[in-house]
Amino acid sequence: MLPVLRGSQPLKGKSAASKRKGAKHVRMIRAMWTILALAGTVFVMWMVFFGSVMFNSEAALVQRLEQRLAQSESALVDHLLQETGVGSSFEEALQKDPQARGGTYNMTHLHNKLTAQDDALVREVVHRRHTRYWLESKPTWPKDPLPPSDRYVTFSPWRGGFNNIRMSLEMAAAFALATNRTLVMPPGYAMYLRGQSSLVSYFDYEDLRRGLSVVTYEEFYDRVDFGRFQKEKPGTVNHHGGAERYYSGLGSMPGVYNTKRMWPSNAIGGQIVYCVPDCPQSQDTHQDRQEYRWFQQFSAKLKRFSVSDPALADAQVVHFPENLLGHFYTMVYFRDPQQGRRVKRIIRDHIHFREEIIELAERIISKLGDFQYSCLHIRRNEFQFKDAWTPAETIVENTKRLFKPGERMYISTDELSDEKERKRKWSDPKAMVTVAKHTWFEPMKEAWGRKNVLFLSDFYDDLLGPLVPDMWLGCIESVVCSRARVFVGTRKSTFSGYIHRLRGYMLDVGQKLILEAQSVYPYDYFDYFRGPEWNNLKGAYGGGHPYWGREYKESWEWVHDPLG
Repeated sequence: MLPVLRGSQPLKGKSAASKRKGAKHVRMIRAMWTILALAGTVFVMWMVFFGSVMFNSEAALVQRLEQRLAQSESALVDHLLQETGVGSSFEEALQKDPQARGGTYNMTHLHNKLTAQDDALVREVVHRRHTRYWLESKPTWPKDPLPPSDRYVTFSPWRGGFNNIRMSLEMAAAFALATNRTLVMPPGYAMYLRGQSSLVSYFDYEDLRRGLSVVTYEEFYDRVDFGRFQKEKPGTVNHHGGAERYYSGLGSMPGVYNTKRMWPSNAIGGQIVYCVPDCPQSQDTHQDRQEYRWFQQFSAKLKRFSVSDPALADAQVVHFPENLLGHFYTMVYFRDPQQGRRVKRIIRDHIHFREEIIELAERIISKLGDFQYSCLHIRRNEFQFKDAWTPAETIVENTKRLFKPGERMYISTDELSDEKERKRKWSDPKAMVTVAKHTWFEPMKEAWGRKNVLFLSDFYDDLLGPLVPDMWLGCIESVVCSRARVFVGTRKSTFSGYIHRLRGYMLDVGQKLILEAQSVYPYDYFDYFRGPEWNNLKGAYGGGHPYWGREYKESWEWVHDPLG
């Protein structure tokens, strides 16, 4: 309440000037009280807001994250029976409800027509469909492999673990697609921590050939005429020699564009960007200025090259000698957004695990229950980033707001806790399935319940067995973690990064936030929704250089949308 001011009443014996002066003072006092009242109101409102943030910040942050991450569950059921081979009861249900084909699958609608047994079957089929995320677009694929061209992309994978090698394959494939070239698959060699194997040991080669033009190393050698560069017999190259020995002398031959000369740094990813067909420069029109601003955000501090450059465009072979470490979606910039999304979709659909790996992983998932468990990846042993070696007690504290009481926790790890286990060669894949004590994880067992904490070794004898190739164990765990309700990875681990990407690809995964055991949920995830992430995130993950040790949501954003 403002006080009653009597100065506004007429005063006897005062001159007109005095009266005006008094009225002016009254107005000034009233204005001051009004300003004070408004300031007080603003102060109270600010205190209420600040108090709500202070006392409810955790709930507000969690709600904000959940709202932005929630996605409606949908399942495309075109050609479902053909792809999954389920029973006739589901076929009958589809015949009764033909609208279920070719559109969004309404689970509840069909459940009313099915028995309990059939209902479980439908759920299993839908989950299988989402795990095989590439089936969404498979009916539109070419029936036959794409024919080779007379221009090629050759590459030697990065000298690292499996996921570093996978990155090399994706980057080379994206570049081949961007330049209409045929990708040359390197032959097998002794991979780091994997033994003698090749890329086709992990990925479906037939599906790959239906997405982009591919030839083998031997086919390439027979096709080109470069004076017969030195050819190594497949299987004779080890990790220390690197797959580049297969291409000894190729990079210096006429007609070959050697990217090592263009960019002498070891790793291209996070350092350069190829523009297709060229880099935006014009700012003449409003549309030009919009594209230019977006490109500046996308490329940030990256060195820029155009695929239309004559030296590159005219070369018969573009060669990447062990320098492909990074992300395909940050390495290539498409001025046509539709073309960029098409390449993302091809990488998603045609570079995927073999069916045998998926089926072995589903044995474990069926025991745990799809989305009925959460998963942690704890990378240790030879992991070179010691700042990511977080104590078990800290991980429990950082993730306590993510997991449900009594929830089963699947832990994917290479940690060898026992003294005898530590003396074993850490590169032995069997170590993951023969560790019995897991003493390092005692704080987690105490916090989450001993019966609830599970490892690969708990499923190996019953579900997998000694006939499963050692090199597949990590891939199997990747699929298992991709179907968890919540997944928490290890900072700077490409194994964790690929699981995050798989979850981004899967339509029914609701929790797509890139969570790390080294970060406190929800307080350390403020910058997630601003993009491009590698330009806006702080620290090593951002600052304009896409960091190869994690994935970004740009890898799966809009990849599900229809192509024009």
